[in-house]
Amino acid sequence: AQSMLMYHHDFWKAVPESYATMTYRMPIPPLVVGTALDLGGPTLAEVVLGILFSASIGFWFLFARRWGVRIALGAAALLTLYPAYGWMFHSVNSDGVFAATFAAWLYMVGRAADEGTLKAFVRAGVAAGVMSMARHAGPVFLLMGLLPMVLTQQPLRRRLVLCGAYILPVVLVLGAWSLHNGIRYKAFAVSRPSYAFFPYWRAFVETRIVAPENGPASRQLAEAVRSELLANEPY
Repeated sequence: AQSMLMYHHDFWKAVPESYATMTYRMPIPPLVVGTALDLGGPTLAEVVLGILFSASIGFWFLFARRWGVRIALGAAALLTLYPAYGWMFHSVNSDGVFAATFAAWLYMVGRAADEGTLKAFVRAGVAAGVMSMARHAGPVFLLMGLLPMVLTQQPLRRRLVLCGAYILPVVLVLGAWSLHNGIRYKAFAVSRPSYAFFPYWRAFVETRIVAPENGPASRQLAEAVRSELLANEPY
């Protein structure tokens, strides 16, 4: 929750305070939840997350309806009653937003499998791109570009075209975001590895196991931090 709110706060600033957070978090969850908190406080945030919860149940129902209304109703009922699924939409985190985008993506994939059209696979690719901006798992969903090879019975050339129709929107979204990170944060990447900065946080801030009095090497490090890090805003 803290890093999400930090991201939302820094996203609108010309110079962010925490580059590590900006290149770790994906933008959609912090901006959705943070904007709701800014505009209406916890009440509006709860309403927005409730809408996403209902939408996700609806998408699961539509996806499962391919096997019958009873199965679709059962899936929707189980998700509605499952406490852990509902909990994701009652806290400040990225889980609920990602769950909603995942359900939308799954529905689009189901439609693409049923319709087998170029437009349907483009829509599924756009949904995958949006989902990738909710959680830093975008490269995994690029592999899903092979779905047309197994979801349709069309000729090989046609299936290759459908693969491209799915992959292109994901590549464009992730490429544009990598370019944004490269220009703004000097990190040409979709996102940095998970919590790469936390060991330093624990060592220097929480446990303080690194201190100048530990010895000559620690004093040398402290002097480097004082003269070369703290002297340059933002740290």
